Amino acid sequence: MGRGFTGVIADILGNSIIVQTSGPAVRLFVDENTKIAAPPNTNLGFEFLRENRSARVAVLADRGVTVPDGVASGTVVTAKKIMLVPSKATRSHKRAIATENSGGPLWALDTEGIESEVAGGPRDDVETGESLVLLVRDLGQSGIGEQVLTYVRSVVVDKRLERLTGDGGNDPLRRARLELLTLARESANAQRMERTADNANAAHRDMVRIMADQLKQASEASGSTAKVGSISECAETVLGGRVGGFSELTGQQQGDLRANCLSAYLSPKIQITSPTDGTTLAPGGARSKQKRKTTRMSPQSCSRSMA
Repeated sequence: MGRGFTGVIADILGNSIIVQTSGPAVRLFVDENTKIAAPPNTNLGFEFLRENRSARVAVLADRGVTVPDGVASGTVVTAKKIMLVPSKATRSHKRAIATENSGGPLWALDTEGIESEVAGGPRDDVETGESLVLLVRDLGQSGIGEQVLTYVRSVVVDKRLERLTGDGGNDPLRRARLELLTLARESANAQRMERTADNANAAHRDMVRIMADQLKQASEASGSTAKVGSISECAETVLGGRVGGFSELTGQQQGDLRANCLSAYLSPKIQITSPTDGTTLAPGGARSKQKRKTTRMSPQSCSRSMA
């Protein structure tokens, strides 16, 4: 069974605990050198184990536990480390709006209308009304509610998605799918801001309502002009399923997509011709010379034409 194992605290006997593993139950002696932790909290006492009876723990013992015939044998082993294993994730992300950042702590308002202080003091890079992505920790049994640990400005996340969209390059299928993600993000942000406005307190309601209306209008404008959704659906219908990129298709498949799906998506080729020297400028920036038909007139012909 070894020195390290996990299990559930089944019972507490004096200064020892009984841990029920997936196999046998093991009795662990806890002394003054045993380190007890529930990240991010460390150096907890034995009383913490009493308060969290039935909790799942990871244990490091001072020596291996032998299990002949499925029963832990030998004398009681001493626990060197005991760490509480949360039954669910204790950290998560959520969107919020900065409501106060004028020299004091940064405060943020989430979609439920709850205003929380962001740990770490004032932030010079955040303006009031700016959208944020918060990293929060569920306080669980050590407290009520949650603690906001840090944040990322939403504009940073948005720029990452924009770079991904640009990485689609000249591949119409990849670019279409990335643009669909952008549209979905804009719609989700608008709905989230609408919910925040509904739940905001009187001090912040007007500010949030204006932001919600602006996001809704922008999302609706993007959705009304977008063609990428129909292009992606058309491509899957023509090909009989989803594929990776345009370059991964056969010549026949590429031809089918061009004919049936991409005509409305691919930009028209533009070529600008100079009226003076016949130089042409293509979108790529390359210049070329075109032969221009010119008619040379002799002085005699000019005189006759003028007469």
